[in-house]
Formats: sequence, structure tokens, C-alpha cells
Amino acid sequence: TTLAAAARIGFLAVSFLVTVPALRAQEQQPVAWGPCARDSPHEDAECATVTLLLAHDLPDGDTIGVAAGRIMSAQTGAGARTQIWYVPGGPGDSGIETLGRLHAVFGDLGVDIYTLDPRGVGGTAVLRCPEQEAVGSDEGRALSTDEWPACIDWLTANRSDLGYLTTTASARDLGALIEMMSTPEDRVIIFGASYGSYWTNRYLTLFPDQPDGVILDGLVP
Repeated sequence: TTLAAAARIGFLAVSFLVTVPALRAQEQQPVAWGPCARDSPHEDAECATVTLLLAHDLPDGDTIGVAAGRIMSAQTGAGARTQIWYVPGGPGDSGIETLGRLHAVFGDLGVDIYTLDPRGVGGTAVLRCPEQEAVGSDEGRALSTDEWPACIDWLTANRSDLGYLTTTASARDLGALIEMMSTPEDRVIIFGASYGSYWTNRYLTLFPDQPDGVILDGLVP
């Protein structure tokens, strides 16, 4: 599979890609991990909703709940841990729903697996059009071509956060979560697949010194 190929090739080469020490500027915040609310992607998966700024440059502004997920490995001791952060594709894929497949690829490597749902997807301010995605609509939960205009009109009329559901905002969410959930001693590896490679590149322009390594799979320019 694509994930397996990335694990075999990218993980071995990752130390050559980005070796700048990660910067951790913000004080860590406690994250309340617990069972995943949706159908569990893996028996060892944990989920959390982390409150971040809706607009990262407005410290006194509104907030957004960003859904994150992880599967911890059997790494022991208080020393450095290795984290794989999966950046999902699509656009529109949920990172949390991918945790089971990620564990199948990376589980034997002894690394902690982390991911998140991008803005507008899954557990992070999900975009839904109730009438157009109703069971009895044209294509059920899927949107038919004819349903798009009415769906867009509904979202425009009922959502005030559309201008903040962007790749850049999700890239800043990723940087903020890594800062919260890792220590300066940890090794942080980013794995972006498909649209996730585009998202990862945007993240790297904002946090060039944060990760220790990067895997880009299925590049989207």
C-alpha cells in the first residue's frame, strides 16, 4: 500500500530530510485524552478535542475545538520519544478515522502515532448541509451536483466561521498541537499524504524548525 511504502522507504530516510532542532516556544497545556467518541478506529486509540484560537493572530478572539487522536506505543522511560504525525489528505479526510490503518503500518516501529482532523472535517467544525445530506436526499449523505448550490447557500447563511476553515489555519493548528504534545527531547516526524503533502508544505513555511523529519507521499503541488 501507499502507507506501507512510505513506512519502509520514508522512515529510513527521514533523518536526512530535516535536521534542524525543533523550537518549543509555548508552555505545554494539559490535554484530556479519552475514548474516541465515534466508532473507535483502533482499540488503543485515544481522542481529545483541543481548544485553539479560531484566528491564531487574535489572542482574545473566538476559539475552535480541534479533534486530535493518538495511539501510544510501548516506549518506556522518561527520555525522548518518537512521534509520527499523520497529516490526512482529501481535502476532506479525517485523520482520526485513519488511526487503525496507521497503526497497521507504524505499530511495529515503536513510535507514538498522532493525527488530527482538519478544519471543516470530522470532529473539527465539520461542514454539513442538513437538507442536502439527509437520508432521503438525491444521493443520501453524498452531495449531488444539483445539491451543491443550495448547500453552499445554506452554509453561507448559517456559518460564521467559513473564512477560518483554511489550509493555513489547519497548518497553524498542527503546529500548536505538536507544541502542546511533545517535549524538546522528542523526535517529531511529519507524514503528509496526498493533499496532506500540500498542507504539510504550508505547515513547513510557518514552522520550519519544529519537526525533526518529514515524509511527503503523493505530492500535491
